[in-house]
Amino acid sequence: MITLAIQNPDMKTRLIIVVSGIAVAILIIIQAYVIREYFRLKSRDFDIQYSYTVHKSLSDYDQFGRIFPFDSINDVFNHIALDYLNQPDILADLENPGSQHTIYNDFLQVLYSSEKNTLNIIRNLKAAGLDTTFVSNYIINEIAFLDFDSITPVYKREIRQPLSDKSDLKGFFIKTYTAEGDYYLIRFDYYVDFTRKGKIIIAEMKGLLILVVITTVAILLAFVYTINSFNKQKKLADLKGDFIDHITHEFKTPLSTISVAVSSLKLPGTRKNSEQLEEITGMISKQNRYLSQMIDHVIETSQLDRNQLILHKNEVKIKPFLHETIQEFRLDLQDKKFIINEEYSIGDDLACFLDPLQFSRVLFNLLGNAVKYAEAKPVIDIHASANETLKIMVSDNGPGINQEDIGEIFNKFYRGIREQAGKVKGLGLGLYLVKKIVESHKGTVEVESS
Repeated sequence: MITLAIQNPDMKTRLIIVVSGIAVAILIIIQAYVIREYFRLKSRDFDIQYSYTVHKSLSDYDQFGRIFPFDSINDVFNHIALDYLNQPDILADLENPGSQHTIYNDFLQVLYSSEKNTLNIIRNLKAAGLDTTFVSNYIINEIAFLDFDSITPVYKREIRQPLSDKSDLKGFFIKTYTAEGDYYLIRFDYYVDFTRKGKIIIAEMKGLLILVVITTVAILLAFVYTINSFNKQKKLADLKGDFIDHITHEFKTPLSTISVAVSSLKLPGTRKNSEQLEEITGMISKQNRYLSQMIDHVIETSQLDRNQLILHKNEVKIKPFLHETIQEFRLDLQDKKFIINEEYSIGDDLACFLDPLQFSRVLFNLLGNAVKYAEAKPVIDIHASANETLKIMVSDNGPGINQEDIGEIFNKFYRGIREQAGKVKGLGLGLYLVKKIVESHKGTVEVESS
């Protein structure tokens, strides 16, 4: 037993698209990861550089009194502690979290208002060529009141939160300081927060970010362009396949008719019957003309695709030209029943430069579609007007065009849903030729349908 396995081309194509999309997504994720890690590295470098500079600024100010005016701040802290110690029932009151919070804020406010090292840090940052935008932060770890030999705990942080932990602390941890007076004991941490840290790092990464953005956008655009190009090529291939099916069918029918007619001509009785002979030759002539029109459409399409359509423009009076073309159309389809109403809002002498042969093909295609697709007796209205440009409107009482077909009907080989049902013969080239010929005359063509 021999088994043949043939992969579905559409399945293979979808797999390629999915794999390509995943690859693009992975590449973007990798770029995002690289940026994040590079930001972290730059952040670590920032911390090291700025922390070193701040610590260097404080190297000559290690003693508490060098950072704060110790005598004045000592007096303030002693005064605050003594005021609280003189309050009746202070020991019971200190068990109240609200009272602890009030005392905490009193001491913290003194720290912020008395600090004097900011100018020294700024001076060293400028000397190192670094950003000088920062704020000082303090976090009190412990407060206690001293009364002779007794120590009364007031506040103590239960958990020390280093800078590396997620907390409300901001900036670099510099040092823990301890100060003790006659009536108080305080221990606190000093932080320096550079508020423009993120902006500084991003500014240093600007070149990399621009390169990554450009690369990512280029990859996405290339991916989208590739997918769109593939879809267009696939759509064109499908349309060409449909075209081959249509043209094979369209050629087969008239050729079969001609073959049957020729066989009939060979019969002895046919040659003696003039009426039958005329009918058969007329049939052959009609089918031959139909074949010629289809071949002309294919040739014209090929010429338009290669920009080889040569226009022979002449000064043509529009009103007589339109009327004569419509009359030719009536004679050409005299076996069909239809009505054409002409309305002109232009003078008899209005003229334009155009190729009469090609433009007559435009009108023949539009009028022919109105007749072919009509579900009742065709009634066609033609209206010509002119302002700055010549405008020709062709409308009919046909069934209309599906909304999903509106944007496609001028594409080569495209046939709408109703046409694909096989009700109407055609190659899907008529409106494509109309659009190309009109555009070659520097004009435009639009469609409206309800």
